[in-house]
Amino acid sequence: MLFRSQYAAKVLVKFKLLEAQRIERAALVDWAQGTAYFASMFGKHFAGLDFSQGVDLLVADLVRSGAATVHGDVVHNA
Repeated sequence: MLFRSQYAAKVLVKFKLLEAQRIERAALVDWAQGTAYFASMFGKHFAGLDFSQGVDLLVADLVRSGAATVHGDVVHNA
């Protein structure tokens, strides 16, 4: 079960995918690191994880729900 802030972070990733339609994983991590909310949320809910691992967890949840796909190093809106 996701905490509210994790759900909100996942929604922000989805909105980024809606905007970009596809984005390289590294660019998505860079975008997330530059988003103030993510820094706060990761400190609270992904303690002990590398920032990129936290983004990967959010992307994996979007993939599980059918809201995104991943092909190689590119995340696609679905």
